[in-house]
Amino acid sequence: MSGLPNDMLSGLLSGLFDIALALVLGVMFPMAGMAALVKSLRTRPTEENYRGRPVFAGLGIVWVLWAGGAFLANTLCGLVGRGLPSMLLVLAFPGLFAVVVFALGLIDDVYGVDDEKGFRGHLGAILEGRMTTGGLKLLGISFASYVMALVVLQSIRGETGLMPYLAAIPAGMVIALSANFVNLCDLRPGRALKVYLLVAFFGVLSTVLAFGIASQFRGLSPRFWADVVALTMFAIGPVLAVWRYDLGERGMLGDAGSNAAGAVAGMLLVIGLPLWATIVLAVLLLVLNVLSERVSFSQVIENTPLLDRIDQTGRALRKK
Repeated sequence: MSGLPNDMLSGLLSGLFDIALALVLGVMFPMAGMAALVKSLRTRPTEENYRGRPVFAGLGIVWVLWAGGAFLANTLCGLVGRGLPSMLLVLAFPGLFAVVVFALGLIDDVYGVDDEKGFRGHLGAILEGRMTTGGLKLLGISFASYVMALVVLQSIRGETGLMPYLAAIPAGMVIALSANFVNLCDLRPGRALKVYLLVAFFGVLSTVLAFGIASQFRGLSPRFWADVVALTMFAIGPVLAVWRYDLGERGMLGDAGSNAAGAVAGMLLVIGLPLWATIVLAVLLLVLNVLSERVSFSQVIENTPLLDRIDQTGRALRKK
C-alpha cells in the first residue's frame, strides 16, 4: 500500500476503521448484550403469542444497546476520522431517536390497555378528553419525528431558511408512519424484523445516495464503499442479535422494539430522498397504515403464496 497516494491511503484506512467499528459496536455489541440479557428476561413473567405459546418480552432492548453503539461510533469517527467524512456520523440521530421511541413504546407495553385500537381509537379517546398510552405514543412519536426530520434536513442535508420546516412535514410523516407500520407487522414471529430489513435496505440506499452526491465522496472512493459496508452492518446488527429468539418463538419485540426498528429505518430513508419522493412515500405509508384499520395484513399474507413463503421462512413450525 506504500504506492498509494497519501489521501487515498488515509481514506482506505479510515474506511477500514469504520468497518471495524461497525463490526464491534453495530453487530457484536448488540449480540453480546442480548445474549447476556436474555438469561434474565427468561425469568420474567411471560406473555402469549398468536399461537398461545409463552414468550418473554424485552427483545426491544436491543435498540437501546444499538443506540449506545451508534453514539460511541459517532464519537470515535469524529475523534479519529482523519478529517474525512464518515457515513457513520449520521447514526447519532437515529440512535437518539431509537431511545425516545423505545421509551414511548415501553410505556404502551407496560401500562397500555386494549380498549382502544389504531388511529381512530386513540384519536377518538383524545377528542373525548382521555389520553391513552397509545395516544401518548402516537403524539410523542409524531412530534419527535418532525423534530428529527428537521434536524436531518438542516444538519445532514444542509437546507436553510423556511424550506426545511416545510419539508420536515412529509419527512416526519415517513419516519412516524414507518415506526407504526413495522409495529403493525409485529403479529407473527420474525415478521417485523423482515419488514424492518426491507425498509432499512432502502434506507441505507437513501443514505448512500446522500453521501454519494456529496463533494467529499465524488469518484466513489474505497472509503465510500467501506462506509457503505459499515452502515449496512450497523443496520442489520440488531436483527442478528434477536433473530433466533423472535423466529424461534421464545421472545418478542413488543411495541418498544418494533416501533424503534421502524423509526430507525424511517430516519435512514429520509436522509437522501428528494422532496417529491418523500411526499410519495409519505402518502403510500399513510394509505398502508389506514388500510390496517380495515384489512388484516396477516390474512392477506397467508392468502398470497409468495408473501406467505417469505413470512414463514426461518420460523418455527406452526402447531395447530
